[in-house]
Amino acid sequence: MVTQTRQTVRSALSEIEDNGLNLRIRHARTGMLMGHISSISLLSCVFASAMCWLIYPLVDPMVIWPWLAAKWLVLVPRIWHARAFSKSPDQSQPHWYSVFIALLAVDGLLWGGVGWWLTPVDQLDLAAVTLACVVGVAATGSFMLHMDGRAAAVLQFTVLGPNALYCLARHDQFGLFGALSLAGFAVILQIETARAQRRMGELLRLRFALEKVAKEREEARYLAEHHSDAKSRFLATMSH
Repeated sequence: MVTQTRQTVRSALSEIEDNGLNLRIRHARTGMLMGHISSISLLSCVFASAMCWLIYPLVDPMVIWPWLAAKWLVLVPRIWHARAFSKSPDQSQPHWYSVFIALLAVDGLLWGGVGWWLTPVDQLDLAAVTLACVVGVAATGSFMLHMDGRAAAVLQFTVLGPNALYCLARHDQFGLFGALSLAGFAVILQIETARAQRRMGELLRLRFALEKVAKEREEARYLAEHHSDAKSRFLATMSH
């Protein structure tokens, strides 16, 4: 029985491969990415406001206020886009994913700006706080985007990349160490994200195969019942 089920699932997978499995997986991943954008974006802005309150005495107000305003402004298109996607009758269009990636890149650059925008290059005490926030955002975001390696890579590059270059602007051993650490952390995140994406892909393939098998069995059961009813009516008619 188990062997037969496995063979059925493999057969279903083979048929799905022929019917655009990768496209179905891509659509499923897009739906997962859009799932909690509104709440996550709002919470990230609340966290950004709390962080600005914490470092306000150490940062020029003419620097911190524009950054915080930009962070809240990018919240509007992200929430609008997520809600438009949830209400759309055709969520398979590729522009949903493209716009998501573009908005994610803008948001990632702003989060990366906690380091290169808000932190003076020679202020190590402030850098310890802001870079910790940058690393935390990159790690948390990578975890939330683990189902899509491209989206996670965009976030990691925009958050960590500019800060690695900014650390090098110190022209000392601390800056070099910081840049290498951020680059190494980005590589580790990317490796783990790739593994998570592969696992998610396998789960989605299995899910679609099981859905196909369940549908085929339901259709077979319906046909069998229909034929059984027809046979019963025939025998009843003949008996009279």
